[in-house]
Amino acid sequence: MDKILSHTWIHRYWVIVLVGIVMGMFISSNPAISSQLGALSNIGTIGIILYFVVIAGVMYYPAYGLLKYSTGMKIAMNTNSKQKFNEAVNYLKNVFKFYGIIAIIFLGLYGVIIIISVFAAMGK
Repeated sequence: MDKILSHTWIHRYWVIVLVGIVMGMFISSNPAISSQLGALSNIGTIGIILYFVVIAGVMYYPAYGLLKYSTGMKIAMNTNSKQKFNEAVNYLKNVFKFYGIIAIIFLGLYGVIIIISVFAAMGK
């Protein structure tokens, strides 16, 4: 059952990649939309596709970890197995580590953006 569920989740992430490909082709083929994007229009079709691929890749790990947690916890509760329970909780712990690392990265980026903005404002 775990393989069936994980394959269903994988197909959902391929939909995100497919949306990225379609959006990239649509934006690059329509000059009216491309002109509204301003500087973002310079990244082109490949840039938009890569953006969606990266987003799908980043979203895959926590979803897979939560899937493994939920199926492992269901098995642990049905079989009353402490080992399966610990394995399931370990997947949940890894998901929270991932979110913590992402939060630290974004806080660092915000700090760098603020510092650059302050120096840019002082230079004017």
